[in-house]
Amino acid sequence: MLFGIGLGRFQEVYLEYQKYFPPYLEWAVPQPHNLYLAVWLQTGLLGLIGFILLVSRAIILLIKNKSRESALLLGLLTLYLIYGLFDTPFFKTDLAFSFWLVIALIMTLPKPEAEL
Repeated sequence: MLFGIGLGRFQEVYLEYQKYFPPYLEWAVPQPHNLYLAVWLQTGLLGLIGFILLVSRAIILLIKNKSRESALLLGLLTLYLIYGLFDTPFFKTDLAFSFWLVIALIMTLPKPEAEL
């Protein structure tokens, strides 16, 4: 799956496959309840690689910038990524907003003095 099934199509595709399995599968599953699986399925391998690169870049910036703000943002990003193991926070407006706010704050952190 290089390109994925498309954003917001998980339940539609899930229901197509659900009919081939015994009735014990849940009928209404709007998301896969795993951030990484959701990104992979909906945006494909390219989207997953892009997401991993974005998060990796943010973590590298936080590690290089040894400030209190960086520690706080690293903690918030880590909590978000751990939460993503059990749910799909991109489709909850408040959580998606907080994720992108944290990413924006990370990207706008001042560079450490050694790099200036």
